[in-house]
Amino acid sequence: FAGASVAKNHFVDERRSKLIQRVSNITPILDDLLQKDFIDEEVYADIRAHKTSQEKMRNLLSHIVKDGDTSKEAFYQVLRKHQKMLIENLIQNSTK
Repeated sequence: FAGASVAKNHFVDERRSKLIQRVSNITPILDDLLQKDFIDEEVYADIRAHKTSQEKMRNLLSHIVKDGDTSKEAFYQVLRKHQKMLIENLIQNSTK
């Protein structure tokens, strides 16, 4: 589909590597996504089983990205709730 390449990438896509490196407290994010039915119990348990926060974020982002823009937006809103300063910092640094 030709129009898809023209569309602007979502915040989650553009800052994936920074999110993997900088989000460390993932459990409250997972809790919110589970409560809102963006992930199920199996995905929740699978992500929690990983040892490092980077592994957890990689796994979570792979699920979010695979599920499309609605999931990306839900993740972004949950991230804003739990990591407000980080999100603001990433937005500021991208405009410089």
